[in-house]
Amino acid sequence: MRKSLVAALALGIASIAAPVLAQDSTPPAATENADQQAKARTLALTMNPLEAFQSTAAEGFASEFEKGVATNPFFAEMEAATPGFTAFISARMLESLSEQMAAAHPVLVADLSRIFADTMTVSQLDAAIGFYQSPTGQKVIALQYSNTAVDQDFLSCIESGKTDCVTAEMIEAQAAAQGMATTASLSSTELVDAAAFYDSDAGRAINGLAPKLNEAAANWTNALMANVESTSIGAVQIAIADWMDMQEEKKKP
Repeated sequence: MRKSLVAALALGIASIAAPVLAQDSTPPAATENADQQAKARTLALTMNPLEAFQSTAAEGFASEFEKGVATNPFFAEMEAATPGFTAFISARMLESLSEQMAAAHPVLVADLSRIFADTMTVSQLDAAIGFYQSPTGQKVIALQYSNTAVDQDFLSCIESGKTDCVTAEMIEAQAAAQGMATTASLSSTELVDAAAFYDSDAGRAINGLAPKLNEAAANWTNALMANVESTSIGAVQIAIADWMDMQEEKKKP
């Protein structure tokens, strides 16, 4: 898998570092703690939707699989002999990858939830959930899962709390000039809303947690990739065997 895929898998977090807010030394009540943990999980799920991980992984997988097939004589021979072979194996491998991501996703959510709950107050969590579940916040999350340089530069500007970031029209023009399409441009009003959030207590808390969130996401990604690599050969062999069985079935009268 390309490095950009691994990086993209870990992008469901804020990337601009800022001081972590001071914590109240008074232990929270049991009910408050339970509420805090529940909201921390909601925030982790909102910022790291499984579908976004799977979509990003599918993009990277398709690119890498195509490159690998192009230099593999076995695939060329099989495709020539039984058209559709490459697409079948690709689909099966992508299905396996998606299943492994779905199985591993709760681990990431739990790790990030713990970080949010240990650091952010209930009011900060409420504010962060409210922002990331809003239309503007959803666009910011979409930008976090984009691999284009244009989107990433735009995201960095937004997360720094600025309101003079590139306008929607300008960023679309820049993307078009580079032969790319931006994931989600923000209007001038949405830029103001995003800047207000990242300049708030909740926004500064999110950005201040970037090192911990990045580390947790990177550890999760590395474990996932190691598991994918260890099982990929077996998965390919099973897929090839299934394809051969299908071809034999077609020969039967």
